[in-house]
This record gives sequence, C-alpha cells and structure tokens, in this order.
Amino acid sequence: MEHLVAPTMQKLRVGNFTLTAQECSEFAGFIALTSCRGKFFFDFTNRVATTLQVEHARELVNDPDQFARTLEDYRNKTGDDLRTTYEEMRDFMQKVSAGEVQAEQTERGWTLRMMHEQMLSFMPVIERMSWGLLHAPTDTLFLTSDNPVAVHDPGLRIRAGALEYSRDASFTFPVSRLYALQGVLRPGGDGQENLRAYDVRSINKMIIERSYRYVYAPFRCDYISRIQEKSYAQHPERFPTIKQN
Repeated sequence: MEHLVAPTMQKLRVGNFTLTAQECSEFAGFIALTSCRGKFFFDFTNRVATTLQVEHARELVNDPDQFARTLEDYRNKTGDDLRTTYEEMRDFMQKVSAGEVQAEQTERGWTLRMMHEQMLSFMPVIERMSWGLLHAPTDTLFLTSDNPVAVHDPGLRIRAGALEYSRDASFTFPVSRLYALQGVLRPGGDGQENLRAYDVRSINKMIIERSYRYVYAPFRCDYISRIQEKSYAQHPERFPTIKQN
C-alpha cells in the first residue's frame, strides 16, 4: 500500500492537489490503514473488546436465565463446558467491578483481524469526505506523532461490536512540514487553503493531544512537552470515549 500511494504522497508533500479519482481512492485506503495500525490502535482495539466483554458479563450476572441460555448455547456450538456456575460468575464480576481482577484481551490474532476489519470499514467514510490541503506559512510547520492520522468524531459509537462514525467525523493528516490533509463529512468541495500561524499551532496542539506516546518535531521545544504532559495527565489512557448502541 505504501509503495502504491508513494507518488500521490509526493504530490501532496509539495502542494500538488490535482489528484485523480483513482489516486483519491487509493490514498483513502492508505489513510484508513495508517489510522488503524500501530500500537495505539492495537491497544485501543483490545480496550474496546475488553470493555464490551465485561459489560456483556455484567448483563449475564444481572439475568440468571440469560446466563443459563448463554452457557447452553456455548456448549451446543463448541461442545465444550465452561464449568462455571452463576454464583461463581457473579463473584468473579464483583471482583472485576472492584478492580481486584483486571480483564484483558490477549488473543493477538483476533486483535490484528479486528484492526484490519476496522480499516476496511473506515475506508468508505474517508472517501465520502471533502478533502482540503492545508498550507502552513513559511515561519511555521506541522508536527506529527506515532498516531499520525488525528481522527475526531464526538459521535463515534459501537454498534454490533464495530465502530460507527457519525456525520461529525473528520481527520487531519500532516503529510509534510508545510502541508496537512484534512477531511470532513460536511458538504463542500475539495480545495486548498493557506493557513495563518495561529491555525497551524491549533492543529499542532490537536496532533500532540492525539499522540499516543511520541511526538515528532525537528527541534526540542518546552512548549510541546508541556502540552503533551498536560494532555497525558488529563487522559492517561489515551483512548477516545465512545458510546454503545
């Protein structure tokens, strides 16, 4: 994928926004891939899976009949017996709720498959967006991070175990020091925009806040470190809040 979109990336890096329909489609796949790979999305996927499983277990504990039906369905589908009782499950969930037991998703293959599926579902969302190529003035530059596609969606939800993006979804993806690609689902045509230094600083602040562990800049800067430390202190788990349907 990186090899395929390298010419398109080079065009964007120098401010050439004359992309063909095929280049846009291929680059949408690259943006989706970039946002859904790496340590951040790996840990985020595990966190979502763990949260869903714990919530499901709580539902079972609150409904003994549903708990019994679930055990029976599991036996019929797998031929295996979980060898647990309602009382044992209730005691276990009480320990989870109290923090005595930390739930974990440890099946690496499952996590990688889910990351791939989320990437495929995010691609058409990006393709539907209006794209803009943002140009920084010569006295400023864009930063990037280990979570380089900054996705923002206050209406992000989980439906049937999958992420569902709202009409408020957007992304910002710095492609070079001078240019950043931005996409929004609001109606509007693709275009280019020259930013003020203030606008670039605002985007950089967002990039820093959405980084996972590292921010990449060609210089040392106490200002960047202060934003990063403040953001990490306020949101130590580094994951967005999502609602369940």
